[in-house]
Amino acid sequence: MKYSYAGLKLASPAVLAPMSGVSTLPFRLLCKELGAGLTYTEFASAIAIARSVEGKRLSNNKVFSRVKTVKEEHPVGVQLFAPNEKDLCTAIEYVERDFDLVDINFGCPSPKITGGGCGAFLLKTPEKIISLLNAAVSISNKPITCKLRMGWDTPVLHEFVKKIENTGIQGIALHARTAQQGYSGSADWEYIKKIKNLVSIPVIGNGDVSSASEVLDKIENNYCDLVMVGRGAWNHPALFAEVSGKPVPLRKEIILRYLELVQKHPVTDFSDVKAQLSGMLSGLHGVKSLRVQLMQAKDLVHVERVIHTAVM
Repeated sequence: MKYSYAGLKLASPAVLAPMSGVSTLPFRLLCKELGAGLTYTEFASAIAIARSVEGKRLSNNKVFSRVKTVKEEHPVGVQLFAPNEKDLCTAIEYVERDFDLVDINFGCPSPKITGGGCGAFLLKTPEKIISLLNAAVSISNKPITCKLRMGWDTPVLHEFVKKIENTGIQGIALHARTAQQGYSGSADWEYIKKIKNLVSIPVIGNGDVSSASEVLDKIENNYCDLVMVGRGAWNHPALFAEVSGKPVPLRKEIILRYLELVQKHPVTDFSDVKAQLSGMLSGLHGVKSLRVQLMQAKDLVHVERVIHTAVM
């Protein structure tokens, strides 16, 4: 079966979600090697990028490390969040050249993001979402897509999703909870199916999927066109190999490969590596002791020593 999104041909229906502190370049490359059809960067602040560009601070690694990719990752999208059109367009013009699509985040429920008038906060004002997407589509040479939730505190997306489609964007990713739900309760996949039936552009479904069988079930039963996996992939990246029908490496092999990729593509915050490994060790016998050892590690050599000696 062939899959596509925003005009891009994909090898698999399983998509890695953009996750702050998790979707770093090494982890994205790991998931791509395992079979992910599409990956996204961690979401990045359009304001931070715009200010760095305008001030010619292009060596600002804290900002630009989030929007870095390499040729072997493609297809890959960059995700941005912004409260205004000017900064969004400045950021798009600077970062889009390295990516296959630009995704605008209207789904993050974090108070740190919504407090700045970004992410899911914009679900309160659909007209602002439309304005931002119109601006992005008009300025970009790449496909524009967006990530959404069902609404701020009640499911209302169905009331204006056609207006979103009419901006000219080429895809929607929907996390089937409201912003106020955060990650509590259950994702409403029937609502995703409802949105899919209202639009003609591809819809990526997201929420509570943690196994290959769940990914394939959502596709086979026409809930969506593709499935985005976040926390499930963080804990079990082998899921992508299982969906694609590739040989599934052992957990230790996957972790050691991840560390090789970290060595090749260093991350700016070493604590992200330890947090990532903590997730990948989930469910393992003796995981508490391993996590303590990892948290005490000062460098990659120490981390590798802990993993090599672990029984998996």
